[in-house]
Amino acid sequence: MTFIYDEKNNQVAYLFNQLILSVTNNKLMGIILGHCVYGLEAKLIGTYFKEKIIDIKGETIAELKTESMPDKLSFNKENFIAESWGMIRKIKEHFSPFVEEKFVWSKNNFLDILSM
Repeated sequence: MTFIYDEKNNQVAYLFNQLILSVTNNKLMGIILGHCVYGLEAKLIGTYFKEKIIDIKGETIAELKTESMPDKLSFNKENFIAESWGMIRKIKEHFSPFVEEKFVWSKNNFLDILSM
């Protein structure tokens, strides 16, 4: 399973079929389509590249690491399917402009960015 970490190396989310889910409450927070990362409002927030999520300014907002599966993840997959298709229908930007990585962490919190 792929987990998403913030700057302080806190596990804040995980990926399930390219859906970004919160580790605290299993809520849909965003989606990765190709290399484009979208938040809850279907707004492009950055790019997935080299096991990192980089915002549109080039600053790192999260790192991804593959780890062994936790005991049991409990969530309603059917609920996420409907919710994610609703998000996909709202996406208007289907490409990410070239972003030059700056190798610094963003001052903005990953989950806050997804919620915008």
